[in-house]
Amino acid sequence: MIDIDRLREDLTRHEGSESVVYNCPEGYATIGVGHNLETKPLSQAAIDQILTDDINDAVTECERAIIGFSGFPPTVQEALVNMAFNLGITGLLRFTNTLAYLEDHKWLAAADEMLDSKWADQVGNRAIEISNMVRKCAEA
Repeated sequence: MIDIDRLREDLTRHEGSESVVYNCPEGYATIGVGHNLETKPLSQAAIDQILTDDINDAVTECERAIIGFSGFPPTVQEALVNMAFNLGITGLLRFTNTLAYLEDHKWLAAADEMLDSKWADQVGNRAIEISNMVRKCAEA
């Protein structure tokens, strides 16, 4: 029977392990332990795992960086995580007016501020959907 653990160690030692895309000696875009992205795209399971990791990272960053985040309604939390996913936490924290309104539970003003941004112009309907998630909290 194949010793998968030993094979895994050998392959990692031979191939190396990279968390960013690099070009292998043959010039192919590669990631991880010799995973050639050009001849073998990521599996759906790998894509799902990366998404899960990225969502968890965005949630953690929002919890750490945004005052009152854990007390916001779930849809507001989801809106902020969506923005952090898209902009990175540093980009989201530039929305100082939006965040100040959220801290004061001024949902409509926060939603309006989201739309009054370069980001909203860039992402279009996404910004409208996200701001509407916040706007609906005013109706509750």
